[in-house]
Amino acid sequence: MEKNEAKNLVIRAGHELVAEGLIARTWGNISCRISDEEFVITPSGKSYEDLVPSEIVPVRIDDCSWSGTVRPSSEKAVHSALYRLHPEANFIIHTHQYYATAIGATGRSLRGYDAFYREVLGRCVPCAEYGISTTQPLADAVEAAAALYPEAQAILMRNHGVVCIGVDYESAFNAARKLEELCRIKYSDLTGLTDLPENFIPGTPAAAGKVHYREVGGRTYAFLKSPFVRRLAQAGGADESAENGSDLFSKMSRPFGGGAGPLGGAADGKPGMAGRVVKHPLGSRLAPLGKSLPAYIDDCAQMAGASIRVLPAEASGSDMARALMHAPMVFVRNKGAVCVGADREEADAACMVLEKNAMAAYVCRLLDEGKPVGGAAAMAENLIYRFKYSKLKNS
Repeated sequence: MEKNEAKNLVIRAGHELVAEGLIARTWGNISCRISDEEFVITPSGKSYEDLVPSEIVPVRIDDCSWSGTVRPSSEKAVHSALYRLHPEANFIIHTHQYYATAIGATGRSLRGYDAFYREVLGRCVPCAEYGISTTQPLADAVEAAAALYPEAQAILMRNHGVVCIGVDYESAFNAARKLEELCRIKYSDLTGLTDLPENFIPGTPAAAGKVHYREVGGRTYAFLKSPFVRRLAQAGGADESAENGSDLFSKMSRPFGGGAGPLGGAADGKPGMAGRVVKHPLGSRLAPLGKSLPAYIDDCAQMAGASIRVLPAEASGSDMARALMHAPMVFVRNKGAVCVGADREEADAACMVLEKNAMAAYVCRLLDEGKPVGGAAAMAENLIYRFKYSKLKNS
């Protein structure tokens, strides 16, 4: 394929994957083969919505070398390995989509699904072993899984996400879409949670339908009560009589510096931190398990470290403020969670990661399967995020 055509196809794929909720922000990566020796791939740390052709980077398949001032995705080695193993492949999509990421956290491969999915995904969707983001061990794990199951058009990446392979753009995109459908069904089968939304994107305000933003102490908070939350509340054990968003807003107003300003503007006229208060049934059910909720996906480890702090139900605003000094998310037992960021976009991102981690933790703990991202791995993930991804995102 001609290079500029391939670059524009990668950009188009990014826009469509974002629209369907299969990728978000700078997470994941997309590539297109342009010859037997080279592919083009999304850059590291750039939002999909804003990409231009000059930022899509050519990379050599044999050694992952590249040239120019724009740095390619740090997981280019995953794409390189798959292009070497699959000479018929011309398009690869790596996502952190919700249901598939949750199933991948269990370490289970997918087998025994019906012909409708076999035609798109192959007879098995293997689960690659965990590897720290951006590292060669991660690429090696994916390569090993792909070599063991050469028919597979999708691979779960334990505690991380998924990668989908296609002979062209349409087939790779279809694999990502069908994998998420299949994993939603599998998630329901494993957890017993029924009526899970097919097209709802957890953590996305536009899909949620009910989002209430409010300015408190110069910071923006948002109370989210989404269809996902409502439908899982009974099974997840959320206490519908517990404090609502306004009560938590009141608690947060004091330690964060004064009274509420007008809606849409900070009280002191200065930019502040933005936060979302999330009434999350999975978090509410998991919170009583201890003083912290482990990170079951590496996105969470990157943002929060090895675990998310769990505060008691009677926690004060000062308690929340102190907890949020060390991580952008905190659970409040029986009530939900508070997420914080430098702006509304950053707060929404923390909320999305928290929600995915809660989904993964729920199924892993229910089955007593899967391992959190702990110890040195979580520390490494957090360092990668703070000193690499976040700087690139803000550059």
